[in-house]
Amino acid sequence: MSARWARALDVDEALAAAGRIGYPVVIKPPSGSASLLSHVADDPQQAAAACRNVLTGTDEVPAHWRVQFSRGVLVEEKLTGRLVSVEIGVRRGEFFPFCVTGRFRAPENEVVELGSCVPAGLSPRESADCVAYAEEVCRAIGADQGIFHLEVMVTERGPVSVEFNPRVMGGAACRTPTGMPPGRTSTDPGCSS
Repeated sequence: MSARWARALDVDEALAAAGRIGYPVVIKPPSGSASLLSHVADDPQQAAAACRNVLTGTDEVPAHWRVQFSRGVLVEEKLTGRLVSVEIGVRRGEFFPFCVTGRFRAPENEVVELGSCVPAGLSPRESADCVAYAEEVCRAIGADQGIFHLEVMVTERGPVSVEFNPRVMGGAACRTPTGMPPGRTSTDPGCSS
């Protein structure tokens, strides 16, 4: 199971996709943007503005990324839950889970990731479910050799794939300070991206 999504080349296609998926949606560049120009849209007006921002907002991104923004936008179902990542390796059909990592999101724009921490703050059962799900995703797409970074939303319906990367996790990971409850915000001390 993954988030419902569609790729759109212009505002009209994005609005049609958002209508099929159902609001709210996430509008973002198709790849490699480190959450730059990613937006949540609650209605068609916000979706159109977000789409125009991605397609024309290239002054806000590094010059060597600008070609990626000419390939349209992704329109995704907005998932509700806890964002985590699963770092996993596979060799000769055997999976090697490395860790489940907590992800921090910006309070003013939840689709912007600010950093991560280990451990993720999930229950042992939730962590095991995320690892099992990551293995299923790897099998489904034929990722049968290497190290992979999967971003997963832990939702009421279980883990849901948000992103798959054929690489190790980017950015920085930090240890959750002793006594800090799970679910803290990105402004808490001890973590940075």
